Amino acid sequence: MPTAASMIAANGVVARYLSARKFPSIRRVVRTPKRWDRIVEIARQYKFRLPDIPDSKALEEFLLQEKAADPLSFPDLSLAVIKLLGSGEYIVEVPEGNAETERFMRTMKEELLWLEEFAGLEEAHEKLSAWIDVYNKRYLHSALG
Repeated sequence: MPTAASMIAANGVVARYLSARKFPSIRRVVRTPKRWDRIVEIARQYKFRLPDIPDSKALEEFLLQEKAADPLSFPDLSLAVIKLLGSGEYIVEVPEGNAETERFMRTMKEELLWLEEFAGLEEAHEKLSAWIDVYNKRYLHSALG
């Protein structure tokens, strides 16, 4: 079974891939972080000052700094932050309709994401790109008539 970190990486790769090709994309939206106070504490342990009120730009700056400083332990930090953000919600940015996007996502999960555990972002990107290429060639799409 895939780890949470590999699923998060896979979702990011898919969202960027779809967005770059003008397909529907997935975004995780957290309106108000559940445990911002705890995220501030974690940042303080890394000698980074986050404001007392949630600030997505400051959080992004902190995470990018830590990823550059220590890429090997960054997945643990980012997973801890994601858990503290709370459940959030996933939204789909859809240019035409939701049914096609839902079917695509279900097929991708059944044929790839639920079956694989990715070692990292690069492997996730490679396997997802290859799967999407096969998907686009193997499946008959409604656009064909």
